[in-house]
Amino acid sequence: MKRKAQARTGESYPIIAIQEAGLDGFWLHRALQQEGIESHVVDPASIATPRRRRR
Repeated sequence: MKRKAQARTGESYPIIAIQEAGLDGFWLHRALQQEGIESHVVDPASIATPRRRRR
């Protein structure tokens, strides 16, 4: 995807991954960082969602 975006726009964009904290979140975070990809692990409860959708 990175090469495709660069071919279309002529610019290089960073890859940033965001995943929920869970059984897979932390090992995936470490693996992505080792590959030079910016990665963030978040708590699912901290993601803002409309309150009406929850009901």
